[in-house]
Amino acid sequence: MPVATVEQHAPSARPSPLMERRPMTGTSAALVLAADFRDPESFAVHYARYLAHGMQAALVFEHIPDPVLWEDPEELSLPAPQAQTLAREVMVAARHAPATLHNPLERQALLQAVVDGIARHRPGMILIASQSQSEVGRLLLGIVARRLSLHCRVPTLVLGPARESSLMQAGHWRRVLAATDFTASGASVLLRAHQLAERELVALHCVAENGIQMAPHWVEHLRMLAPFNESHTIPVQHLVETGDARTVILQVAKKMHADLIVLGSATPRRAGVKTVESIICSVISQAESPVLLVPDEADHQHRCDNDRAL
Repeated sequence: MPVATVEQHAPSARPSPLMERRPMTGTSAALVLAADFRDPESFAVHYARYLAHGMQAALVFEHIPDPVLWEDPEELSLPAPQAQTLAREVMVAARHAPATLHNPLERQALLQAVVDGIARHRPGMILIASQSQSEVGRLLLGIVARRLSLHCRVPTLVLGPARESSLMQAGHWRRVLAATDFTASGASVLLRAHQLAERELVALHCVAENGIQMAPHWVEHLRMLAPFNESHTIPVQHLVETGDARTVILQVAKKMHADLIVLGSATPRRAGVKTVESIICSVISQAESPVLLVPDEADHQHRCDNDRAL
């Protein structure tokens, strides 16, 4: 079962925009790292400490089995090479876990325990990571992150591939890509991305091939939701692209050398979408940068107000 420990961080000499522009939550700035801590000096631990220091936040370590253990590989219908890679990674991770989690009831019980453990700390952000660096391992990481974002309803940051150069960017993302679909969650994505970008923001909307005639309309809509950030002099590029959103997001992120990708988190309405086909899981499995999942701000505020009323 999950076990939590807490670190306190002194104020940083260089405040992060996470705190400088707007606190991640109105009640607490705790950062919860949900990961398998078989390596106490892993990249995820170092990244979390950099991020918590910039946020001037308490860092909570919530131990969970590695995400590669959370699914039954046979249910994923993976290509043979990916299935073989996952089987090897499961064997390694299982040595450090009390039991496998292929039983749906066990997975649901674990998810609820993790959600309850995280909620106790009233976090401003969840950071989730996996020991796996393979594409299929990151697909499993995306599945678990998608579920946590659905249940916890706070910003969930999915750690990208382990690169030492990204440590100094923790909480100081220069080039940010925000992908929106103009739902309530999509509007929250643009708001959050606008607050986090330090140098450049690209606001992206993807449409089907037969919707290209509406492109000028969507560009104007993007300009209204994400105008030039005069208070921080952040240039904003507004893009409307045709094609599969999963492919387009990754292509634009690579072209602009994005330090952070911001997406809307899973919602109850979209919870039934097959996980391996979801935009969230597909982007996380192939992205070269961290991916931030943002819930609907109005829904999150409503939940916070209800909590304070209890």
